[in-house]
Amino acid sequence: MEKQFCRALETMKSSMAAGETFENTIKGVAYGDFTEDMSIIKEKFAGVDRMVCLNCDITEAFSVFASKSGSREISCFSVALESVLTAGGDVIELLGSSADMIRKKYEAKEEIKNCIAEPKLSHRIMTLMPVVLIFIMRMMAPDYVEKLYSGAGRIVMISMLAVLIAAWLIGEKIGDIKI
Repeated sequence: MEKQFCRALETMKSSMAAGETFENTIKGVAYGDFTEDMSIIKEKFAGVDRMVCLNCDITEAFSVFASKSGSREISCFSVALESVLTAGGDVIELLGSSADMIRKKYEAKEEIKNCIAEPKLSHRIMTLMPVVLIFIMRMMAPDYVEKLYSGAGRIVMISMLAVLIAAWLIGEKIGDIKI
């Protein structure tokens, strides 16, 4: 929804730069035709437009939309919109800067995802390698690894399994970066 909201803000910015009113740009997003899928945000903007048609203040309509969306970025935009409209600021600048902020957030997420993809794969391979090696050894020389299944070998196997599980969980936790 945030990506669609970013696209909607960009559309509104260009419409307002061309001379449209803020209310008409909301209608343009709610009922306009887009090349990409904008179904979620069109429905939300249609709700904002209905509230405005019922003589509700635009800032209040966006505030309701923001609270229902659960998105921090949309909530920040709603607060900023109220400030800009109250103070008579530049709405076009607000639309552009908000869209840039959301776009940069998603670009940073993608960049981080791409940067940690190879180390994550390496982590998974290195964690599974001991299990694969024991399986191969068991197939090639069963008497060599037979000692691991009796007496002290079981303790060693269980402790190594615990270490492998801990390494897996720690590696997954380290690789799970939130923005």
